[in-house]
Amino acid sequence: MTFAMNRLAQWHELTYLRSQSKRTGAIKLYLDFGFLPDMDADGAAEAWCEVAKHVKHPVLASTCGRK
Repeated sequence: MTFAMNRLAQWHELTYLRSQSKRTGAIKLYLDFGFLPDMDADGAAEAWCEVAKHVKHPVLASTCGRK
């Protein structure tokens, strides 16, 4: 995964991933690699805060007003 992310960074300035909210292990891994939640979609804040109940990560904690 590290190799793939480093290669991706060499070739692209911006990328995105899609995942289902129940794939919490994958979401944590993506967050650990520096991907950030897209908060622009309708209902995104609520959806990410629901994920934050199951995935403990600083990005989600700050997004949902928790520490």
